Amino acid sequence: MELDEMLKKMILENLGLENHIDELLDINYMRFRFTHYKGSSIISGDHENNIKHDGLNGHTDGNFLTFISQNQVNGLQINKNGEWIDVNISPNSYVVLSGDSFKAWTNGRLHSPIHKVKIFGESDRFSIQLFSFSKPGHFVKAPKELVDEEHPLLFKPFEMVGLSEYVTSQAGYAAPNDAFKAYCGL
Repeated sequence: MELDEMLKKMILENLGLENHIDELLDINYMRFRFTHYKGSSIISGDHENNIKHDGLNGHTDGNFLTFISQNQVNGLQINKNGEWIDVNISPNSYVVLSGDSFKAWTNGRLHSPIHKVKIFGESDRFSIQLFSFSKPGHFVKAPKELVDEEHPLLFKPFEMVGLSEYVTSQAGYAAPNDAFKAYCGL
């Protein structure tokens, strides 16, 4: 939680929005999750055949920030220009991903990467994720300082509960490519 606060302060200072730090930290709501992905007991010489299953399909996170720590079994992949790139996490390190809410709050200045988990080999993968959300009832919206003629508003204000409900609904699953943009994009 201290790392979440420190990163948000650094990002806001970099954007010249020091006057919004207390506001952004005051709405903070955290969720903690443990994940276990089973490894494959069938191993072949071909890397692609070592895949037991997709742990998670490609997606973005709807929250502000996601912190990921894992055992030493990699599996996280980030999509860059249509290509999946393995993320090798060093022991005692974290991966931090910016989510859709921070992308909307910064009016598109932060990117929310598409990522997934693939399981290779026979070792189980364990990971811990800490998600930074806004409190229920709070509407996420870009500060007026980040909206101008050069940077028109990209997302209408939304509440996290509404976003979560939409993304997991039939309409959200049917949204072509980007349920977040379909929900609150302008």
